[in-house]
Amino acid sequence: MKKLIALFAVTVMTFYARAQTKVWLSGYHSNASIKYLYNGSYTTTDAVWEGGTPKSNSNVVVYGQFKKDASGRSYFSIEKSANTVTLFTGNYTRARYNCAINGDEGQIVTNTGSKIIYTSLEPLGDEGYIKVTRAEWGVKVCQNKLSSVYYIREFNTEEPRQSAGASNENTMGQVSGKIISVQKPAELNVPNYAVLLNEDGNEIEISAARPMKVGEWVNLQGYTKTVYWNGVMKVSQVFYVKKSS
Repeated sequence: MKKLIALFAVTVMTFYARAQTKVWLSGYHSNASIKYLYNGSYTTTDAVWEGGTPKSNSNVVVYGQFKKDASGRSYFSIEKSANTVTLFTGNYTRARYNCAINGDEGQIVTNTGSKIIYTSLEPLGDEGYIKVTRAEWGVKVCQNKLSSVYYIREFNTEEPRQSAGASNENTMGQVSGKIISVQKPAELNVPNYAVLLNEDGNEIEISAARPMKVGEWVNLQGYTKTVYWNGVMKVSQVFYVKKSS
């Protein structure tokens, strides 16, 4: 009996700690629910907007806390929203943080002294310059405490060059071959997806400004970029087309 009471007390305290924690989330809002990252994987929760539910389904960035209604149903109570996820750029140092999800994780201590708990799909050095080009807000539970986590999808660590005419544009390359598929994997967020079979027999995933047709032979110029999708588990090397003929 004492063990049951102790377990119940821990459960109540855990929920209380989570419910009192306000966090940022970003994800897809649809039919009064939000799909967001929780401990490294996507999950869905009901959403209640204090200022009224958005009229359209869309990607959102919101701030609030998890609560339960009178029937015990869990939902996320939204206090405010932002237009986009802030993409941090600047100098940083890195500190360790317990309860890793996967990949590289820790705390970014920015040059202004603020701290950001993060998980990155690529390792960061202990200090340096970073320009985040894609990120999401999610949450995780660590030692019965809910925390906002800055999921870094893409970044570079090359400081801007100061010389005249310098450019940070990716190195261009060329591919030629036949389009064999235009079926885009679920949640891979690239426009006009296609798979090209080149003359060496290699399949190349591409993203272009115009739709490609199966059977079409194309000569393409562009650059290759790593695209992370379906949470933090799947990776594609996508060739982004700049010119085609």
